[in-house]
Amino acid sequence: METAHRRGAVTDEKFYFRRHINPRDACGSVLFEGLECCCAKSHSFECHDQFSMNDIVNGKAGAFPGLVPLVHNYLNLIECHGEARSMLNSYLDLIAMRASGELWTTAKWMRSFIQTHPQYKNDSIVSKEIAADLLQALKVIGEGTVCVSEMFGNLYPHKASSPALRKVLVPDLPDHLAPVLYPVRAKGVLTSSFADARGNISGEGLDLLSPCCLPEDEEATTYPVFPRAGTSRHLKCMLEELRSFHPQFCLLGGSATVCNHTYMVLHALYQLGAPSELLKRWFDSSVFEPIRPDEKSVPVTTDNWREQLGKGSFLEMRAFFEAESKRLGRDQLLREYVPVLILAVSRACFHPVIRLSYSLLEEGDGGVVDSLTYWSLRYGPHFDEAEETLAASKVAGRGATIPQALAMLRVELLPIVDRLPAAAFDALEWLLRLDKLQAIAARLDVRGTLEEQLGELVAYTARLFIVEQSFLTLHSITGLHALLQIAKYIPEHMHAGVFRLVWIWWCGVYTMHRCPELAPLGSLPATAAPNGAAETKASKAERWEKVRISALDSVHVHLIKVVCSCWHLSKKFPDDPIFLAICEQQIASGTPF
Repeated sequence: METAHRRGAVTDEKFYFRRHINPRDACGSVLFEGLECCCAKSHSFECHDQFSMNDIVNGKAGAFPGLVPLVHNYLNLIECHGEARSMLNSYLDLIAMRASGELWTTAKWMRSFIQTHPQYKNDSIVSKEIAADLLQALKVIGEGTVCVSEMFGNLYPHKASSPALRKVLVPDLPDHLAPVLYPVRAKGVLTSSFADARGNISGEGLDLLSPCCLPEDEEATTYPVFPRAGTSRHLKCMLEELRSFHPQFCLLGGSATVCNHTYMVLHALYQLGAPSELLKRWFDSSVFEPIRPDEKSVPVTTDNWREQLGKGSFLEMRAFFEAESKRLGRDQLLREYVPVLILAVSRACFHPVIRLSYSLLEEGDGGVVDSLTYWSLRYGPHFDEAEETLAASKVAGRGATIPQALAMLRVELLPIVDRLPAAAFDALEWLLRLDKLQAIAARLDVRGTLEEQLGELVAYTARLFIVEQSFLTLHSITGLHALLQIAKYIPEHMHAGVFRLVWIWWCGVYTMHRCPELAPLGSLPATAAPNGAAETKASKAERWEKVRISALDSVHVHLIKVVCSCWHLSKKFPDDPIFLAICEQQIASGTPF
């Protein structure tokens, strides 16, 4: 302790420490893979020596493995990856850099603060004023309002200008699991702690109407265009950098979290006319999961591709689709593989399908390749009999319309809703396997093209969402809109079968929400009816413009995406007022559900 109390002891002093820290029977353990267990080949377990703090923590070549390298080996051994590992890495890096002297200790910073204080007279006396200033400085550092580079360096994500340089954190990480300094995303919303300490990612401070906010490669006369088509040079650069990160799901404490919102929200914001600076704010404020190689992965080929669905390696699956894209071209690539992946539409109708629809706006094939890769890894049909469902759909239904089928669901299934599992997805899984639900769903008379059927269903979905707002109903809108974009890649002989798969899934969502009465197509529910003023083309355009500006100023990725989808749907179905009503309802509430 006497040595430890000396000034600069971390970097200047040596301490007695055991040379051999592992159990007697663990010298050959995989824990020491790539490390030397001790300096003595005779394995003298009781031997001690003097080491600097850097030697103890980071290791000394030929003498001691180091505590931090041992911890990293242990974390590798237990396969600790993802956000949990990234957060641990940041703490281990801090300890390692403090021990090496690369970063200051708290004691050194406090000495420097006092010695450089204007009121300090080099007399070893710390006045009340100096003490008060020191405590205030420590307070703001502890709260995360100020980051002292001498003590923390660039360890925090907000210190890096590029996500490639950032530490990775879980988007849904609860506040109590991470320091305030970390940008924490919870279900697509930046926490107030980050927004307060580091500025908001919304459009605050930006002129969202002025042509001066134009991307450099757009003409001022074309702004604002709502929605835009294609991508700008700025957006292309961001999307290209995003390819370095995993679009799939990751784990923290056994709970799946989504980390691919950034890709979709950038596309949606751009289509809504967002200036480049706003896109950059979102990009710089997002967190990402790096792509890690899988040592157990096998190369994916046309022969084993189906076997790898739902379980393959991201890198191997991406390499496969990149090769197929070069061989087939983008259009034929989609026509070849979407019809197979669509069998999992009841499970993958959320992010993979939505992501794929956004990727179609890009000029290159990278976005499409990554989206097909993501969908392949998420593949997992709800029904083992998906193929049989497609075959059975060649037979005409029994003539029931959607309103008639909904009435049957209300009569037959509403009594069992109270017995559903509490967890939403567990309840949906249970319902989708229910013979009674599938029997009622099978009565629907499926006629016309897939696009026509999906168009009618998305109109009913909008009416469901406006009375029952939830994660599932919101994604039903954005997911069905995405399916409308990729319907052209599904062969005609599969149209009826694919719609039945979507319809069965939709019936489950509808039943979960207690089978509410829905407003007829072309009308609005009473709660969303307009104020009675005569609607003109100009007044409708003005309402949409207010929605657009409010969406650009939002920090909710789901709200932004549903506004973008509803805008497209309103253009496709101009006589249906429901889509504008949804957007105004969401903007007024400030949250997507």
